[in-house]
Amino acid sequence: MVRLERGGGEFLALVAEHFDSLGLGQLFSPALYPGVTRSWRRAGFRTYAVLDIMERSLSRAFDGPGRATMAARPDWDQLLAVDRAAFGGFWAMSRLGLEEAYATNRDAVLFEIGDGDGVCGYAIVGSQSELAYLHRIAVHPARAGAGMGTSLMEAAMSWARASGNQTMVLNVRPGNTRARLLYNRLGFAATGSTLEVMCHGDCPQLLN
Repeated sequence: MVRLERGGGEFLALVAEHFDSLGLGQLFSPALYPGVTRSWRRAGFRTYAVLDIMERSLSRAFDGPGRATMAARPDWDQLLAVDRAAFGGFWAMSRLGLEEAYATNRDAVLFEIGDGDGVCGYAIVGSQSELAYLHRIAVHPARAGAGMGTSLMEAAMSWARASGNQTMVLNVRPGNTRARLLYNRLGFAATGSTLEVMCHGDCPQLLN
């Protein structure tokens, strides 16, 4: 995956050419707003996946933080194990990806939920300019249906509201029915806006 910090389509094309020369076969972008994909398309990238954006006003009532607790220090190995079990394939994150999600906003926290055997689920949430972002949430599939996702979301929303944010935003795959049902039940609604993941090279078929 490549993240463009500065530059345009010509620079991206050079980056893609370099990775092609290494025989990597495929290169992905982060999730991008459609309005900023033009440079990527000029460099030969194409849309690989689309994510729906959902949001919820934090002024509306919701339950308290429940069982989830704020982690003082992330245990990246445990979080990575949960993430890979929950997502797998293309959508699973690397440790670097998790650390990057945690560092996206200066004001960010990690919530965890678990049992005597360790961490079973986590949520990363950050805020900026009165807007909170749910960067990542995962629950181990062996514990699905136990209310852990709800507790993590409520903890994230409680922290976000206490931090002075007015709205929480998240993105979700169209085919992630379980997650969408959870978000809808907690009051999130689709905004009609989307994000796009772009791909360059011999891109594998995506199982949504």
